[in-house]
Amino acid sequence: MSANGAGDPLLPARTSLARALGPSGLPPSFGERDVRGLGMHVPGLYAMHIFFYTCVFFYTCVISFRVKDPASRIGPSSSYRNLPKMNFQTLVQRRYSVRDYRPEIPEASLLTAVLDAARLAPSACNRQPWHFYVVRSAAAREALAGAYPRPWFATAPLYIVLTVRHDEEWVRPSDAHRHGIVDASIAAEHICLAATEAGLGTCWVCAFDVEAARRALPLGTDEEPVIILPIGYPAEGSTTPEKNRKTLDEIVTEI
Repeated sequence: MSANGAGDPLLPARTSLARALGPSGLPPSFGERDVRGLGMHVPGLYAMHIFFYTCVFFYTCVISFRVKDPASRIGPSSSYRNLPKMNFQTLVQRRYSVRDYRPEIPEASLLTAVLDAARLAPSACNRQPWHFYVVRSAAAREALAGAYPRPWFATAPLYIVLTVRHDEEWVRPSDAHRHGIVDASIAAEHICLAATEAGLGTCWVCAFDVEAARRALPLGTDEEPVIILPIGYPAEGSTTPEKNRKTLDEIVTEI
């Protein structure tokens, strides 16, 4: 803090109080006799000043701590904020289906950040009817690979299996359409985009043997596996392929 008080958050309060009290430290209309006439000695009044300053100081500290970074109160999301940021258009251009992986397991902080991106995904009526199984052990990976026996699938060091808990999903009243798979799909794409930003690769896998996947996972009675996402660092030489997509004219209609 500089000699003139610059940077002192309590300087305005100190200045206002000093002007109100005057050089003696007492209100202008109060002499020592007046104070003693009220049954209060001058040292007691100074003690009140010290108590007042202490309260203001701690109040300022508490407010400063609470408003310094409201986003930090989200919790694990802070790990996602630490990832290298990418322009969204660049991100969606770079995301692609990776079908060959390096053997090393991604850092725990990156995996946590990716999963937290999925946690923040929207869902119908905020039901969040999903669950994310991180398949890491060799035995679990081998069992899950039996549900999708492809050589490239086995190269992934980790899998994230997204399931829907049907007893928690929202059901549309007009036609009884269950929304859980839609919700899980939104969360899955959050994972894919966050993984791309973190330098990881993923691939949507839906054409798997559901019963084999059930046997590989500790699912509940009303829980269904819907998406498997292999995740890891793309193998050397992997590049973003040219995207073959329909034009906007083919898929957009204004009415």
